[in-house]
Amino acid sequence: MPSATARLLAAAGQHSPAIPSFPKSRSEPELKSKALHLAGESFEKKGLPKLAEKNFAEALALTDPEDTAACNALRYALGLVCERQSKFKEAEEF
Repeated sequence: MPSATARLLAAAGQHSPAIPSFPKSRSEPELKSKALHLAGESFEKKGLPKLAEKNFAEALALTDPEDTAACNALRYALGLVCERQSKFKEAEEF
């Protein structure tokens, strides 16, 4: 899991201070996917859809395909962020 501070900040809607905390978790392979997912959520909330899309896509690539819940959540997030960028064809793929 990403650091408790990063998770608490993101959960409280404090996305600007949370974002710099996520890279620390990305250096640990077992935490990287979740950190990227949460960073994507923070970027999305801050109105940075391209960065959100990049983080969600990287998280999906690292997520165990057997973890259906995590994969579905990431695909849904990717679909939404693509749709918000008027990338409708890409949104349908997720």
